[in-house]
Amino acid sequence: MRRSRLRYAGWSRCTSRTAEVNNLKESSNLNVWKADSAGNLKQRDAESNLKCDVATELEVFNALKRKGAAYELANLMSFEVHENIINLLFCELQRDATIQFKKVSSSQIAQADGEIHVKLAEATRAGLSFGPKGELPLDLHVGNVLALSSVMWLLMPKQKGHSEKVDRPHSANQPRAREPEKRKTTNQNASPKHKKTKKIPMPLQLRWGTPFDKEGRSLCFYNLGTCQDKNCKRGRHVCCHPGCFTSSHTFLTHGKGGA
Repeated sequence: MRRSRLRYAGWSRCTSRTAEVNNLKESSNLNVWKADSAGNLKQRDAESNLKCDVATELEVFNALKRKGAAYELANLMSFEVHENIINLLFCELQRDATIQFKKVSSSQIAQADGEIHVKLAEATRAGLSFGPKGELPLDLHVGNVLALSSVMWLLMPKQKGHSEKVDRPHSANQPRAREPEKRKTTNQNASPKHKKTKKIPMPLQLRWGTPFDKEGRSLCFYNLGTCQDKNCKRGRHVCCHPGCFTSSHTFLTHGKGGA
């Protein structure tokens, strides 16, 4: 069972069969002899340096399709269940970003794919065994892993930077004229806590919600159902729907069932 562990294979290693055949060379180096843990010499295939291109979204998509087929051939995960992983990653990749945020990048879905496999490896530490109804080993855990906040946080859009406003050159008279205006706007229209609402991205399930109430007090992400601490120091346990802030329901049930 020591070898029954899940190891993550990068996208570039999900090569096609055509590429493998075309790059195969008759050489004595294809087979090597290595000693196992007991000191016995065994013949093994040499490690291949063959990689596929994953520079475009289409190449990444095809590589993940090949990985799904490999999982099913290895009796680790069904092709249909692996499609759920692909659908999640590319759904977020193709999602239109809001005004203040950037679209999810390819590097973000690569990090999320790696995190998914890390969590799957943690869930199968005891071994890759089949389910009670004959389910493939990883099929039992994919659904729970995809719902983890550690995975969804990696797929959240990042806020656009404001460096172009800070670094823009000004004349000698402009800074003195603008400083009172900024302080006046800050004092009359919003507290410093309100300004933070533009810098704190919300989780995917709480998109369009707000992290602060009308008085600028922090709101806990208990709306996700992950915090049960009545004395929570992260913030208030109320609905984070803008203008609501009641404790009778959560953001996910706002407007449902008469709430």
